[in-house]
Amino acid sequence: MLLRSVRHSVKCFRDRAFPVSLNFAQNRLLATMGVPQAVLEAKLREKLQCTHVELSDLSDGCGQKFAAVIVSPQFVGKNLISQQRLVNAAIAEELEQIHAFTQKTYTPEAWEAVKK
Repeated sequence: MLLRSVRHSVKCFRDRAFPVSLNFAQNRLLATMGVPQAVLEAKLREKLQCTHVELSDLSDGCGQKFAAVIVSPQFVGKNLISQQRLVNAAIAEELEQIHAFTQKTYTPEAWEAVKK
């Protein structure tokens, strides 16, 4: 019940205009509010020139937990770890505000094979 109350408080706090001076607790609360799905998708598309991005917000719209399918020509010739490091570097700032992020990365050719 307490967790639900905290989540409600966060949503209410996020929707209001913030006063100029915030105390430490309020700043910490803002830092853990998550990331909008559209912002994350736009950043991935911009930084990695993705041909396909599927993001699922698994946190009921809170922006704390995402699953992603990412297709980019920048992954060509790179192993899986290198591909995922590219993704992590592209959204490093946003990852600080996300609790969980799972990703499946594909080259355009590999993605075409998976779709069939």
